[in-house]
Amino acid sequence: MSIWAQLLILFVLILLNGFFAMSELALMLARKVRLETMAVNGHRGARLALVLAKRPAHFLSTVQAGITLVGICTGAISGSALAAEAGRWLLTTVPVLGQWAAPLALVVVITSVGYLSLVCELAPKQLAVSNPEAIAVVVAWPMWMVSAVVAPMVWLLAKSIYLVLRLFGYGHHAPQTVTEEEVRAFIAEGVRAGVLKPAERDMMAGVMRLADWRVRALMTPRPGIEWIDVDDDPATVLHKVRESRYSRLPVARGDLDDLLGIVQAKDLLDQHLDGHPFDIHSALREAVVIHGNNPALSVLDVLRSSPLHLAIVVDEYGSVQGIITATDILQTIVGSLASPDADPRPQVVRRKDGSWLVDGELAFDMARDLMGLKGFPSSEGEYTTVAGFALACLGRIPAVGEQFHCGHYSFEVINMEGRRIDQLAVYRRIVDTEEDQIADDFGIPLV
Repeated sequence: MSIWAQLLILFVLILLNGFFAMSELALMLARKVRLETMAVNGHRGARLALVLAKRPAHFLSTVQAGITLVGICTGAISGSALAAEAGRWLLTTVPVLGQWAAPLALVVVITSVGYLSLVCELAPKQLAVSNPEAIAVVVAWPMWMVSAVVAPMVWLLAKSIYLVLRLFGYGHHAPQTVTEEEVRAFIAEGVRAGVLKPAERDMMAGVMRLADWRVRALMTPRPGIEWIDVDDDPATVLHKVRESRYSRLPVARGDLDDLLGIVQAKDLLDQHLDGHPFDIHSALREAVVIHGNNPALSVLDVLRSSPLHLAIVVDEYGSVQGIITATDILQTIVGSLASPDADPRPQVVRRKDGSWLVDGELAFDMARDLMGLKGFPSSEGEYTTVAGFALACLGRIPAVGEQFHCGHYSFEVINMEGRRIDQLAVYRRIVDTEEDQIADDFGIPLV
C-alpha cells in the first residue's frame, strides 16, 4: 500500500474519531423537550435521537466501541507503516542521523497524528456544545446504523460492565431527575437570554412556591375573619354586611367554631331590595371545610368545585383556624391585588441603610425569597409567617425594640399590636465572635 493511501486512511480514521466524539456529546447535551417538539413536527431524525437518548448505556457502548476501534487502527497505521516510511525517508534525506532516524521519525509521526486528532476531536465537540439538538438529529441515523452493526459487541460489553458493577455493588442506578434548583436555574437562564420576561419568571416562582406551602400559610387567620352571628338582629346583620369588604361571610351561632354555613351578601341584599326582612337561614349555603395542613395545591380542586370558591380551614380538633379563597391562591402567584379597603402599607420595604422592614403577617417563605435570605430552612411545621418565625426563635411574646439573631441576620421587633408582632426589621450582621460563628454554622438562634 502506498504512503498516500495510508495517509488517506489515517485521515478518514481521525475524522471518524471526531464524528463519534461529536455524536456522543450532542446526544448527551440535547434537550429532550426540544427533540420532542421537533419529533411532533415530523422530524424523523429527532425521533431517532430520542430513541438513542433513552438508551444511554447502549449508545455510549456503541460510541466507545467505535472510538476504541478507530484508536487501535490509527495507532497501528501511524506506529508501524507511517513511522517506518518516515524513518526511511529521513535516513535517505539526512544520512548523518544514522540510527536516530527511526526513533525521530516515530516521535514526529506520533506528535503530528496526536495534534491532528485533538484538533479534529475538539472542533466537532465545540459544534456539539453550541447547537446540540441540530447536531443530534443529523448524527442520529449514522449512529443508529453503527449501533446495529456493532450490536453483538455492545451486548457483550453491556453484560461485562454489568458484572463489573455488580462486584462493586452498583448493579442498578436510579434514574436521573430534575431538581427544583435546576428548574429555577433554567428559568433564570431564560430571563437572561430574553426568552422569558421578568413577570413570567415571578409567576413561575409563585407557582413553585405554592407547591411547597400548606393551606395555613395562605389562609386569612381567624382574628381577621368577619362573620355573622345567626342570633343577631336584622339591623346588626345589615350593619355588618354594609361595613364588610367581603362578599361572602361565615355564619355561626355564638362562636365561630359553631359554624352553620356561608352567606353571600348578594343574597341578603336581594331580600332587602325585595322588601323582605333578612332571613339568614334561607340564604345559608354549605361551607366547605379543609384541614390546615393540606398542601396548598390540593385546595385548588376544592375551590374549583365549590360554587363559592371559599373554604373554611380547621385544625385537628375541628376548631376554625381561618378562611382560604381562590384570590389567596391567585395572589401567591401574581402578587398582591389592589383593594379599596386593603392596607396600603407594603409588606416588605428596603430601607436606605440596607435593612428590611417586614410585615409580621407576611408568609415567611415569601419573605425569605423576596429578601434573598440564605441559610434559613423551610417554615414547614413550626410557623408560617415572619411573626411566627420570631415567636419560634424567642419562645415568648416580645416587647417593642427586642432583638434576636439567626444566622447572618439580626431581627428587631419594630411594632406590636397587642400580643401580635406587627412589624420587624431585618439586618445583615457581621459574624465576628467564635460563639456567633458556631451558632451561625449550626443555625442556632442567639437571643
